[in-house]
Amino acid sequence: MSPPESICLQCGICCDGTLFSGVLLQPKDDPQDLKARGLLIRRLARGSRFPQPCAALSGCRCRIYSGRPQHCRQFECVLLKDHLSDRLSASAALRSIRRAKRLAAKAAKTLHLLGDSGDKSSLRQRYKKAAARFELKPPTAHQAALFSELSTTMHQLNLILSQHFYPADESSVDR
Repeated sequence: MSPPESICLQCGICCDGTLFSGVLLQPKDDPQDLKARGLLIRRLARGSRFPQPCAALSGCRCRIYSGRPQHCRQFECVLLKDHLSDRLSASAALRSIRRAKRLAAKAAKTLHLLGDSGDKSSLRQRYKKAAARFELKPPTAHQAALFSELSTTMHQLNLILSQHFYPADESSVDR
C-alpha cells in the first residue's frame, strides 16, 4: 500500500462525522451527479453542502472514490501531510488515529447513555444537541456526571483533532 492508503484506509475520520460536520461543494462539483451517487445534498444560501458522516463512506473506504467531490479530492489532514513529508512515521500516525477513534467511540457511547438517538449527525452536532437538551431540562445527578465525562472526552478528542487532523485553512468545511 502507498503511504496515503496505509493511513487513510485505516482512518476515515475526515468522512465519518468526527472531524467535520459538513462539506461545501465546489464550483466543479455536479450536485445532481453527487446526489445520484447517494450523497445527501442540501442547498444553502452560500451554495450546496453534504453532511458528515458521509453517505458514501463504507468502513474507511469511499464508495464513490472516482467521482468524489472536489474538496474530498484535495483534502489531506495534517497527520497525512506530516507522514508524507517524513515528519511522522506510519506507526505514530496510526497511533494518533487509534486514539482519536477510541475517544470518538467513547463519546458516542456516552451520548447513547444520555439518550442520544444515534442519528446521522456529526459527533459535534450530537454533542451540541445533548447540551441543548440540558438547557431546556436540567440533568439528573447521574446525567450531569455523564455529561461531564462526555465534555472531557470531547475536549480530549478536539485537542487531538486540532493537533493532528485539522489543516491550517479549511474554509470549505463546517467544523
